[in-house]
Amino acid sequence: MAFRTLSRIHFSAALLAVRGGAQSSMSQEQGHQGVYPSRSDLLGQRVLGFAATQFTTCAAGSTWVVSAAKEAQNAGVDQGVEASSRRSSLIRQTHLRLDEEGEAFASASDENESAVATSAFGSSKHGNPLLRRLPINTVSCEIEDRVGALCNLIGIFAAHNLNITQLKSTPNPLDLRKMTFSISFEGDWETEKVKQLVDKLKSICVAFARGAPKDVPWFPRSVEDLDGLASHTLEASKDLEADHPGFHDAVYRKRRQEIAALAQNHRSGQPIGLVDYTPEEVATWNHVWGILTELYPTRACREYNEVLAELRDAGLYGPDRVPQVAEVNEYIKGKTGFTLRPVAGLLAARDFMNALAFRTFFSTQYIRHHSAPLYTPEPDIIHELLGHAPLLANPDFAEFSQLLGLASLGASEEDIVRLQRCYWFSVEFGLLLESTQSHGLTAYGAGLLSSPGELQHATSPTNTRLAIHRWSPEEAARQQFPITTFQPVLYAADSLKDAREILLQYIQNHIHTPFSTRFDSQTGTIQVTTDVRSRPVSLKF
Repeated sequence: MAFRTLSRIHFSAALLAVRGGAQSSMSQEQGHQGVYPSRSDLLGQRVLGFAATQFTTCAAGSTWVVSAAKEAQNAGVDQGVEASSRRSSLIRQTHLRLDEEGEAFASASDENESAVATSAFGSSKHGNPLLRRLPINTVSCEIEDRVGALCNLIGIFAAHNLNITQLKSTPNPLDLRKMTFSISFEGDWETEKVKQLVDKLKSICVAFARGAPKDVPWFPRSVEDLDGLASHTLEASKDLEADHPGFHDAVYRKRRQEIAALAQNHRSGQPIGLVDYTPEEVATWNHVWGILTELYPTRACREYNEVLAELRDAGLYGPDRVPQVAEVNEYIKGKTGFTLRPVAGLLAARDFMNALAFRTFFSTQYIRHHSAPLYTPEPDIIHELLGHAPLLANPDFAEFSQLLGLASLGASEEDIVRLQRCYWFSVEFGLLLESTQSHGLTAYGAGLLSSPGELQHATSPTNTRLAIHRWSPEEAARQQFPITTFQPVLYAADSLKDAREILLQYIQNHIHTPFSTRFDSQTGTIQVTTDVRSRPVSLKF
């Protein structure tokens, strides 16, 4: 039996940052096992490395600063709490956060040393570079292309106590001796120090101009904004399509309406409502559970089986009780910081993927019709909690999902389609190569893990109706897929970590927005690296 999804569900995608990029921040909430990478500018890592090299050309540059810069860059690329702490420690040694009210620069062995380090690494407060959320503006500066020029330029921002958030360089095609830098920074045009900065830049630059905000499709900036996305659904109680097993069942439709109301009334920060599942609904869960759990030991990936065992041991999963989204949410949140958020029905691709950037997964709470327990034309709680939820507790898979989400923020319609297909062939129908299993293949995609028929179809070693390719987001982004039959093409990666790294490379090279983003888990907000102007996603010009 194929798990069919309506064309309206164009699920998710996203870009996590180049680790260690300029201004990138690695944070870890207490109790979480995964470090949260940020999405940074694609040039960020190179900018930081270049800045470290530039220190050697600055008159005041010292060996210690060069060493600290390079070590901090390496620590930013590494994963884990220890690497993140090492990088934070190095940054704290070179500078202190400057408030708008005017805190003094940190005492350092050399004043210029502190200024250069502050500009290169960005300011920090409690380990969070953009906690204050000052306005971000952009200037374009053309200067003579010579050794140390960039160092001098960013030093001016440091001298005026202004934090650089994004820097891009463009050579002058008509004059090889000149280079243009587009520099975004935190600061208001009307403040005295920004006015002084502008005057100084005008005096040293060959050409100077204020940058205009970048127009991008609207995207949520805070967790609270997701409440608005949740309301843009297909109404589960009224709009069941004619081929839905429950279309002619008035009792089922009324029940769907009751459960949908819980999700529609939910708001961010509120406890998730509990559903009192009926004996008939529990029987449907029990039937599917019994079949799938017989297949999981040899056909589900190792990471999935590990989490499922924990959920069973914790009493959250079992055959005789439909799990509560609220309880599973607390478990996953404690593992990776991902949260489950109730939703009444289907969401558009952009909306669903945008939520993943916040480590938020929209989950339905209703269950499929009892007359067809092995078939559903849409995601239901069996698909969500048996297919998706367990692996959201795995750090590598959580990062993979958030990568897709971050990449979708402000993305073009064309890129949303590409990301949707990447999501489909990974999060929904992804496979792993596992030589320890007799089949040689195991599933991590939710569409496989929640459908006995799809799971056996995808992992059978003798299935000639299926073509399995090595995981390639570039290829998957061009591959169309059926939604009413078994999948004829699937993709397999060596591991979840391998799948994540390949996806990151694809996003860096093929998904382009004029800004970079990072998720601030402390405030539940998305921070951008340059000034953007949101426009309605309905505008096509």
